[in-house]
Amino acid sequence: MPNQVCMGAMMMCSFGVAPSSLVVLPTNRVQTNMVPDANIMDHIPMVNIMPLEDRPGTYRLMVAIPVSTAIGSKGDVSFMRLIPGRYLITDVNGGPATVDRALAALKDFIRDHQRTVMAIPFQSLITNRMQEPDSSKWVTRIYYPVM
Repeated sequence: MPNQVCMGAMMMCSFGVAPSSLVVLPTNRVQTNMVPDANIMDHIPMVNIMPLEDRPGTYRLMVAIPVSTAIGSKGDVSFMRLIPGRYLITDVNGGPATVDRALAALKDFIRDHQRTVMAIPFQSLITNRMQEPDSSKWVTRIYYPVM
């Protein structure tokens, strides 16, 4: 069974140069000894993405771009494969508000079926938004990594 992690726990990113303390917002209202407990949603950018110790005032931002073939790493850009696993995958017809509702529904499904989230969900834009201006016709594929 995994250990419970609370606000203030010392953690270090695999790309970090020094540990930093975990920041947990008290939104979930679950506490251990009056200290907010962490959960999978405590990955919120700028709350738990701390400044780089060796360069004050700078942050390391990481984004993912899905590609069909491996690309070479160069400079600060590196190629990494997703860990093989299971994904909840669904296609959503509609604009951003519809996609947000679908993400909320998937989150409910994950909770109801006691799945473990392995990473943040990501999306693939199936419809070319430049060619189709009507957002009701847009198709977005959502991938939610789970165990």
